[in-house]
Amino acid sequence: MTNEIALSENQIENLEMLLTQIRNVKTIGKNLLGTNFFELSKPFSEISLNITNIDNSHQSVNENLTDLQKSVKRDGIVMKKTLRPWWQNLSGLLKEPNNQLGVSLDQIETVSKQSKDILEQVYNFKTKIEQILNDLLKEIAEINKKLVLQKQKSQQLENNWSQYREKVQQLIQLQKETDRNQQIINSRNVEIQEKVYNSIFDQLIEQDEY
Repeated sequence: MTNEIALSENQIENLEMLLTQIRNVKTIGKNLLGTNFFELSKPFSEISLNITNIDNSHQSVNENLTDLQKSVKRDGIVMKKTLRPWWQNLSGLLKEPNNQLGVSLDQIETVSKQSKDILEQVYNFKTKIEQILNDLLKEIAEINKKLVLQKQKSQQLENNWSQYREKVQQLIQLQKETDRNQQIINSRNVEIQEKVYNSIFDQLIEQDEY
C-alpha cells in the first residue's frame, strides 16, 4: 500500500515537468529506434553502391564510412547530454520520501523502468551500429589492400607492355635499316655486274680486232 496526499501547485508543476521529460525520452527512444534508423540506413545503401564499383570509388566509400561513424558518435554524445540531467533528476526524486512527491512510488518506479529499458535499447542500437561500421571498415580495408595489389600488377603489366612496344619499335627500325642496306647492296651488285659485263665485252671486242 502506498501513501498519497494532495499536491500543491508547485508539486503539480514539478510533476508535469517530470512527465514531459519522460515523454521526451520516449519520443527520443522511438525516433532513434524508428525514423532515425531509417535515416542511418541510407548511407549503407550508398556504401553498397560504392562497393559495387569499388575499383573506381573506394576512397569515396572510406569518406562515407568515416562521416557516418562520426555522425553516430555525435548523436550518442548529444543523447547522453540530453538524458543525463533528466535521469539524475528522476534518481533524486526516487530517493526522496514518497509523501513529498504526492504520487505513488510504484508509479514512478514503473515509469523509471520503462525509461531505463528505452535507454538500454538506444545504447544497444548505437553499439550495434558501431560494430557494423567497424566490421565494414575492416572489409573495406581488405578490399583496399587487394586493390593496391591489383594496381601494382597492372602497373607491372603496363611496364612490361611498354618494354615490349619499345623492343618492337627497335626491331622495326632494325628491319628498316636492314632493308635499306640490302637495297644499297643490290644497287652495288648491279653496278659491279655492269662493270664486269662491260669489261668482258671490251675484251671480246679487242680480240676481234686482232
